[in-house]
Amino acid sequence: MTADPREVELKFRVPREASEALLASFDRKPDQEVLESTYFDTGECALRKAGLTLRVRREGGRWLQTVKTSRASGGVLGRGEWEAATKGEGPDLDHARRTPAKRVLAKDCSLAPKFTVVVDRRTVPMDTSLGSISCSLDRGQVCVDGRSQSFDELELELERGEPAALFDLAGDLARRFPIALSFTTKPDRGFGLLAEDKDLAFKFEPPALTRSMTAGGAFRAISRACLEQIARNGEVICRQRDAEAVHQMRVGARRLRAMLKTFRSIVEDDRLEAVDADLKWLGAELDPARNLDVFIDGAWRRAAENCPGMATNEAQARLEAAREGAYARARTAAGSDKLRALLLDTMIWIESGAWTRADARAAEDRDSPVVDYGGKALDRARRKLMKKGKGLDDLPPEDRHHARIRAKELRYAADVLAPLFKAHPKRAKRFVSILKDLLDDLGDLNDIATAAELAGDYPPADELLAGEARREAKLLTKACGRFAELKSARPFWGR
Repeated sequence: MTADPREVELKFRVPREASEALLASFDRKPDQEVLESTYFDTGECALRKAGLTLRVRREGGRWLQTVKTSRASGGVLGRGEWEAATKGEGPDLDHARRTPAKRVLAKDCSLAPKFTVVVDRRTVPMDTSLGSISCSLDRGQVCVDGRSQSFDELELELERGEPAALFDLAGDLARRFPIALSFTTKPDRGFGLLAEDKDLAFKFEPPALTRSMTAGGAFRAISRACLEQIARNGEVICRQRDAEAVHQMRVGARRLRAMLKTFRSIVEDDRLEAVDADLKWLGAELDPARNLDVFIDGAWRRAAENCPGMATNEAQARLEAAREGAYARARTAAGSDKLRALLLDTMIWIESGAWTRADARAAEDRDSPVVDYGGKALDRARRKLMKKGKGLDDLPPEDRHHARIRAKELRYAADVLAPLFKAHPKRAKRFVSILKDLLDDLGDLNDIATAAELAGDYPPADELLAGEARREAKLLTKACGRFAELKSARPFWGR
């Protein structure tokens, strides 16, 4: 447990039409205030890149500066937060340098305003047997260079007591109102608007694991990051069609399923299978859009370029119609009650499931150092890949796909655990590089197998299948070479 000051909260997107009914359900008049905050950073956004934000907020007649970590850290729910009163609307660098921001704020640096956030906040305090919670409904607007973006969100912040108080209240509200767990912060909105949303899709941001963390704490941190990848890309998909957001949301679901396997011996309880089944459902809803994207922009386009006379407009139109239907399916899933429940229920399980209890079956392993557990987990994942990939050049496509799944599980584990093992940096770099190349080849081979299933009666199917068969032979030779390299590569987590 860290000694840093920490803001423990859950955040939810709230449909504007549901906000008044939600407030009325608290059965007391809320306190209301208008908060105006300006966010500052260096010219190169060094604070943002370091996972920090700095704002100066006017609250009534005073100014308050706050430095925050952008994400939860240390395996513990909540973000670091350091506050101090200031004399005016500008930042106080002396105070900022007494926080973790000191590592990026050089003596001669200067901070400039990046964007402002104005919020009409209505707050109701809630007392339960487990703790006190501040429930704030924010109707806000982010402003950057004459452009603006509105938002409505609910923040449940733990003032006193156990995090279980947050989960109980959140679960009750989610059953009665269409609120959705959100990881998008006000700074995220501001910097997104500042960049004019050039990169809408949200890629996985690996948590900063430390050697002092427990295996359970590491699992929590990694899983939260996976949920964020799912939730934030889901928000993009609900707003517009975005191929990369579909891909990243799908990756988030698969990554979290892989983490369930990596940490299975410590998180197995009465909810584990249900969590995995929900994530599998989400992947199945996103698969058709991703598969059609890869097929149309890959195998079909290559075949169409080789046989332009055979690739008919009618076939192209049917393919695009199928893709549009697949995106509609993905959009429906992203905005569904089922996904809202998946996000919140999984978050609650991650933080307070039966596996977290003091008397849990695997409590000793859960509370052991992550470096000990992580090394064993990487060993297991490597052995499983070597077993599944044996005789790779003779495996049928389905078995190659199973080997690819094992390779992904090893890659996802290596991505987040490698920074814990610093003794052999060259080994780590080589191991991960070979694994990445192997996955690229296995991914292409899997795309070829999928193309064979999708080709159907889309001309030029014959040319498509012949061309993909030629590619398959070359890719399989490359993949076998990569597999042999990986087999001989020394593990970076060993001595």
